[in-house]
Amino acid sequence: MIFKMVSASLIALLSCTATAQQAQPFAQTVLQLKDSLANESLSKAQIENAFSTVKRVRKSGHKNNVKEQLNVGQFGYLEVYLPHLVNDDLVKSARTFFKDNLALMQALEKKYQVQPRFLVAQWGISNQFASTSYGYDALSILSSLVHAKSEKVTIDDIQSTVQLMTSKAMGDIAITSNWQGKLGLLNMTPGQVLSGYQDYDSDGSVDIWGTTSDALATAAQYLSKQGWDHSQTWGRQIKLPKDFDEALLLDTKYRTLAQWSEMGLIRFDGRALPRAQVQARLTAPDGLNGRVYLTYKNFELLSQLNQSPYDSIAVGYLANRIKFPAIN
Repeated sequence: MIFKMVSASLIALLSCTATAQQAQPFAQTVLQLKDSLANESLSKAQIENAFSTVKRVRKSGHKNNVKEQLNVGQFGYLEVYLPHLVNDDLVKSARTFFKDNLALMQALEKKYQVQPRFLVAQWGISNQFASTSYGYDALSILSSLVHAKSEKVTIDDIQSTVQLMTSKAMGDIAITSNWQGKLGLLNMTPGQVLSGYQDYDSDGSVDIWGTTSDALATAAQYLSKQGWDHSQTWGRQIKLPKDFDEALLLDTKYRTLAQWSEMGLIRFDGRALPRAQVQARLTAPDGLNGRVYLTYKNFELLSQLNQSPYDSIAVGYLANRIKFPAIN
């Protein structure tokens, strides 16, 4: 598709049109974005109306959450990250919400075939169970990120945001985002929201920013459409043998748990791995001396909702804490 090719060259296009000595005006970036969208399935009127209120947004230097305050480059970061973020208060909030909304959890699982503990955990890691996430005008944020040459923003993000702004299903809800251009309580990309938004409470609008059921259902629908396996979990922490080849940490090949067991891997508590034909691969964001996991294919889908393996592991870890001990 045309927008896929434009996505890959968007930053290059803007870089070529602005010299190193003089950055181009924000208005010029907006014009280029509108020109790029003109090749897509959007009318000129839709594009002009969507961009009519776009303004450049500059982020302050204030770090207002634990993930921003921690040093991502620190060795052994996961050892610092997990106890700080997935602390007793967050676990208590997660389990309390799950128990108080057990009927909703069961209904979501039945409809979408996604274990609801992962949805709740995603909300907890994304926004620490904030009841609302109305932030900034999403198109202004994304356009500003493109202007700042952020490689994390594609023309697909811009196009999806405009489509959400013009969708009748969204009702009168303003399309807002956080500083990274992520939408709603679960910090989804515009494209992810567009692919599966759900008006779960049937009130006539998709409110992933202030209606928990809409937000959780939208994430569930997205994961389900991407191939979530309800019969599996996300992964497990393991121990490596002393003579383990460190080069294998970079190997993305899936092997069965039985094959990994034959290579000397064991559960973190010292027990043997299950002799199952479940496919798993190694995930070790801090290298050989950090925490090492065998992650299943569901972990890949969680990673699509998160910006780093640290976030995805935290979601899985919090989901485990929701599941055990059992909530009845």
